[in-house]
Amino acid sequence: MLKRLRNYFLTGLVVILPGVLTIVILRFLIIKLNLFLLVLLGPITHFFPILKSSPYLEEAAKVGAFILVILFIILIGLAVKLIILRNFFYFFEKIFTKVPMVNKIYIALKQLSRAFLGDQLKIFGNVVLVEYPRKGLYSIGFAVNKTGGEISEKMAEQKLFNVFIPTTPNPTSGVFILVPEEQLTFLNITSEEALKLIVSFGKVLPGSHNDNTS
Repeated sequence: MLKRLRNYFLTGLVVILPGVLTIVILRFLIIKLNLFLLVLLGPITHFFPILKSSPYLEEAAKVGAFILVILFIILIGLAVKLIILRNFFYFFEKIFTKVPMVNKIYIALKQLSRAFLGDQLKIFGNVVLVEYPRKGLYSIGFAVNKTGGEISEKMAEQKLFNVFIPTTPNPTSGVFILVPEEQLTFLNITSEEALKLIVSFGKVLPGSHNDNTS
């Protein structure tokens, strides 16, 4: 009986936990967004005190401010695509890259934002199978790109790939290794499928869409 109760409890936990965590994350994001909008509306309510007279007007102003922020970001993205305005943004980018200490922070954040949000640069590359941590044992990794710079010059006789091997069940941490191309087996699965396989301890196989909680 106790074993059955434990299995029922674990099954219920598996069903409920994703929904609960989703609600918690959404609540956190909404609270942070609300604080951001309050800071944004501070100067506006100073000039338009009528917004404080009604909570409905204040909430409507928050929604309007949020929409304006989204539109502003879209306009920035559009402006960067235009050659005439592109140089304007490059001018300010050069200023950031010339200031000591600031340039380190700016370049690091730019690389991270491009890795996660860019169309060309991706945080995860091709899915590969590599012998790690020792010969005879295999791990799933992501071949991000070919090694360049001084490493590629020193290892000119070999084509090395930058490979990230994530840990289970948290794929945001892992190890970074350099692997010769001939020692990599490229898999015909997507990064999303590989991540599901890693996070689920191999329970969710590539191409599987069934969530069996029994």
